[in-house]
Amino acid sequence: MGFYASFPTAGDLGARIQFADFGVHVFFAISGLLITTLLLREQDEYGDISLAGFYVRRAFRILPPCFLYLAVVVLTVGVSTRWELIGSVLFFRNYIPQTLGSFATAHLWSLAVEEHFYLLWPIAMITVGLRYGARGVAWMSVAFGLWRIADLQNHITDRLFAQVQPHFRTDMCLDALLWGCVAAFLLHGRKQREVFRRRINRAWLAGLGVMGFLCIVFYSPLTGLWIPMLVPILLAGTMLHPEWSFSRMLEHPAVRFVGRISYSLYLWQELFLYPGWQSRSAVQRFPLNLALAFICAIASYRLVEKPCMDFGRALSARMRRSRLERSSSVAPAVLSGL
Repeated sequence: MGFYASFPTAGDLGARIQFADFGVHVFFAISGLLITTLLLREQDEYGDISLAGFYVRRAFRILPPCFLYLAVVVLTVGVSTRWELIGSVLFFRNYIPQTLGSFATAHLWSLAVEEHFYLLWPIAMITVGLRYGARGVAWMSVAFGLWRIADLQNHITDRLFAQVQPHFRTDMCLDALLWGCVAAFLLHGRKQREVFRRRINRAWLAGLGVMGFLCIVFYSPLTGLWIPMLVPILLAGTMLHPEWSFSRMLEHPAVRFVGRISYSLYLWQELFLYPGWQSRSAVQRFPLNLALAFICAIASYRLVEKPCMDFGRALSARMRRSRLERSSSVAPAVLSGL
C-alpha cells in the first residue's frame, strides 16, 4: 500500500513487485489456514461439514461489498470492456486478457482465486483432506506447484491463455492456499499443536524467514515452490508463540482493526492508491489517497460488510439447527416403525 501510495517513480519496480507478490502469498496462506481451521472445528463439533452453510457464510461476506465496489466503479471511472465487468462479477477476472481490463478491477484477480478456492476446497477437504489428512493435501499442493513450473518452462497453455498474466491464474497459485490448509491440519489437535510448538523456536523461525527473503530476492520458478511452503510455517510460529514480541505486535488493537476491515480495504484502495509513476488525480496523491481508502473501507465494513456477514452467519446457524431438528425428529419415527 505504501508503495502505491507515495513512490513518485517506478524505480526498482521489479524487486518491489516481487515483495508485493510475497504479500499475496501471506494473504493466501492466512486464508487457507483460517478456512480449514474453521471447517475442522465444525467437523469436530457436529461430526460433519455443512457445504450449504459454508457457501452461505462466504456469499454474504464476499458478494455484497464486492458488488457495491463494482457499482461505484461503473458509475464513476467505468470499465474498459464488457468482459472486464462480467469477469469481475462472475469471478474469473484473473483469466481475462490484460488488454480487456482496467486498473480499477485489476486487483480482483486475487479475489477470483479466493472464490475458486472457496468453491472447490470444502468438497476436496471432505473427499481428500478428512480421509488422508495433511499428507494428502501436501501432495495436492506439490502437484499444483510442479504444474506451475512445467507450464512456465514449456509454455503449455500459452495459446489457451494468451495475454493472461500467468501468476494471476488460479491453477498457477493454488498451492499458496493449500499449504495454509496443510498447516491447519498439522496444528489441529492439542498433541500435534504442542509438538510443533516445541519444535518451532525463534532461531529456527528466523532461519526460515531468511530463507524466504532469499527466495524472493533470487526469485525463480524453483524458489517459487518454496515460498508457499515457508509462509504458513512463519504464520504458525506466531500462533504457537503468542508471548513473542512480534506476535504481541500483531495483536495490537491497531493491527487487529486493520485486519477486521482488510477485505473492504482491499477492495477500495484500488481507486486511490494509484501507481506513483503514472499520472494521478488529487484524490490519488499521498496522503489524501491513503485517508480516502481507509474512509471508504471503514464505511463499507460498518454499513455493508459486517451487517451482511452477521446475517450470513445467523442464516447458516438457522440452517444447522433446522437440519438437527429434522434429524432428531426422524430418529424416533424410524424407531417406532421398527
